[in-house]
Amino acid sequence: MTLLSDFGERDTFVGQMKGIVLSYCADATLVDLTHLIPAQSIFAGALHLGAAWRSFPPRAIHLAVVDPGVGSERRPLAVSFGNHTFVLPDNGLISGVLGGESPERVIELAIPKDANRVISRTFHGRDIFAPAAGHLAAGLDIESLGEEVHPDSIVRLEIPTSRVDGDSVVGEILFIDHFGNAITNITRADVSRFAGSGGAVACGWFRAGQISSRYQDVEPASPVALVSSMDTLELAVREGSASSRYSLQAGMIVTVHGPGITSPNESEKPGASSAEG
Repeated sequence: MTLLSDFGERDTFVGQMKGIVLSYCADATLVDLTHLIPAQSIFAGALHLGAAWRSFPPRAIHLAVVDPGVGSERRPLAVSFGNHTFVLPDNGLISGVLGGESPERVIELAIPKDANRVISRTFHGRDIFAPAAGHLAAGLDIESLGEEVHPDSIVRLEIPTSRVDGDSVVGEILFIDHFGNAITNITRADVSRFAGSGGAVACGWFRAGQISSRYQDVEPASPVALVSSMDTLELAVREGSASSRYSLQAGMIVTVHGPGITSPNESEKPGASSAEG
């Protein structure tokens, strides 16, 4: 079972969820995807969940809680898709997993009835989602967790996609990773059109004259664009932070086209006097 949340690592929230899961299935294997999703960022949670779930074997259970609407009328769900099961709030968090596809089954979770436990209105991760995930880990069928609802009724986020503009592909930065690399929505298929012609990349002050195959294709501290492990275009600085050096942020426009982009004057780049390497 995997766990993903925006709970951070300072408090005991994640540990409490794990304790509940283990109380239903003591031999469950629990894998933390991340608990450092930006607070209340459903979009970031959806992207990271979508990037990670396929790395796990069939029948894996994914407990994901980024839930700014906790205590409201939003539904708690168990979703079956691709021979995996996702336990999460109905707020669009499943969007990165589904893409444009439909889930096989969607169950609205029944509220646990336990005379010894009060359901908190602020911590459904522990009191609703973790018990459901624990039941699944113990072997219960998804149908036993509540009432089935129509797959088309679930909330979906609109995750931006790249587009072709003349001889260019235009996309945007989706998020910045731990290393300061900018992960975009420009796919491997998008950049394959530039095979053999360079594929120059521009985003703000960032410039790369071609799409490389590895970080080592450029000198240390140099900008590099390459297809990331997420199968999308990544803007990086070898042994440095592209985000810090070039002030890259989520939402910035990224353009890829044939060779010929010239680099900006380094003396004019913001922060050019910095000693950052």
